[in-house]
Amino acid sequence: MTHPPATVPVTSFAECLARVCLAPASVVLKHEAWVRALLLDTLGCAVAARGHAAVAHAAVAAAALGAGTAARGLGSALPLSASGAVLDSGAAIRALDYNDFYWGPGIGGHPSDLFAVGLSLAQRERSALGEFLGAMAVGYEIYLRILDRMDADGAFDHTSAMGLAGAALGARLMRLDETRTAHALAMAAVLGPSMYALRQGAICEAKAAAPALASLGALAALDLARAGMTGPVHAAGGPRGLGGWLPEPQALAAPLEATPAAWRLAHVSIKRYPCIGTAQAAVHAACEMHRAVRAAGGTLEAVQVRLTRSTLIAHQTSDAYRRPDDRETADHSFFSLMSMALCDGDLTPGQFERGRYRDPDVLRMSDRLGFDVTLPPREAGQFCAELQARLDDGRVIDVAVDRPPGHPLAPLSADELLRKWRACCEGRIGAGARDALAQACLHDPLDVPVERLLQPLLQVPIDIEP
Repeated sequence: MTHPPATVPVTSFAECLARVCLAPASVVLKHEAWVRALLLDTLGCAVAARGHAAVAHAAVAAAALGAGTAARGLGSALPLSASGAVLDSGAAIRALDYNDFYWGPGIGGHPSDLFAVGLSLAQRERSALGEFLGAMAVGYEIYLRILDRMDADGAFDHTSAMGLAGAALGARLMRLDETRTAHALAMAAVLGPSMYALRQGAICEAKAAAPALASLGALAALDLARAGMTGPVHAAGGPRGLGGWLPEPQALAAPLEATPAAWRLAHVSIKRYPCIGTAQAAVHAACEMHRAVRAAGGTLEAVQVRLTRSTLIAHQTSDAYRRPDDRETADHSFFSLMSMALCDGDLTPGQFERGRYRDPDVLRMSDRLGFDVTLPPREAGQFCAELQARLDDGRVIDVAVDRPPGHPLAPLSADELLRKWRACCEGRIGAGARDALAQACLHDPLDVPVERLLQPLLQVPIDIEP
């Protein structure tokens, strides 16, 4: 009798990725101090966005997902279901474009959007701070691996990474075993990518909620897997799954690096200015130019701006952004961002709240700007800016910025991070609670419950008008 040859089971992509997600705490806490800083910065961005229309709209929708006691949202501080808290917190984190930024060899994105998932689940699952920080490190790494493989000029948006990365960090917080984690990852992986049309032309308000919407499926996948539902573990990474839109998805399941500096997490920027990451250098150069022109005692007549060669930046400097009508489009407009900085010497959330981008002097300044998007990129994620200003008496002033404050190679100092935190809290949180929360994020022991750490921020619901 002839027997068929023995077959060796092939470990699936989802199973390999599950092992990465459940790596020991000693591995995933290598970046503990940096994730603590990112946590504080993310909470500041969410607090500063309270009162933004998109946050109010998201809070109304979050309540419609069901009231509960699972978690409180960062935008409203209302008790919500976990899904509602993800939507509420996600919109608050993202609304001002003030949260962190990463640009590697692929597409750029904002990994701190994942804190909406992490904080909601950490509250629901009664996670300790150490569990939470480790889970966020894993989520960041998976998210950034996905971004590195995405085409910067393609049709897919960076929020496409939220589902799989959200499931990765959630599996740790929910303490799923390897099998259930693999099924949750498989379900999350095949839910589909988001499209880049979300941020084309006049920017819609839904952009603020887009990361949260993209991650809600991950939350459902995690709960389904914990309940025992199986997912397509053997097909999720194939050509009809994740491989249908992401090149070589198997690379996402590579073991975590032993050397902390090799983690993509180490290359994330904390923004100095409340605007798109591609404009951080240009805005900083405009602020420097404002000071240089004042010191020279002249009047600025024209500014020629050279920026890093990029299809995205070319779009953001096109005539479609010359006269934005709303805040979302203004913070993607190099015309508005640089003109406000040239006029005022800074760029702050308050300028957007006042509609400063519509003021006559800012509009006149925007007409003095000329853009040339031809600077060769010196390194991945380095969006440089070179400004040459001509004054009314013929003098010329040059300003160049390679790495703006907050760039991974020019990071914000501890004092600068705290200054940003205090500015975000101004008029929204009392000084005592503000300082206590900063101390807790940066220094509390790893066994402190996340729910307790957040109490100064979420104790009193905020009156939000839809």
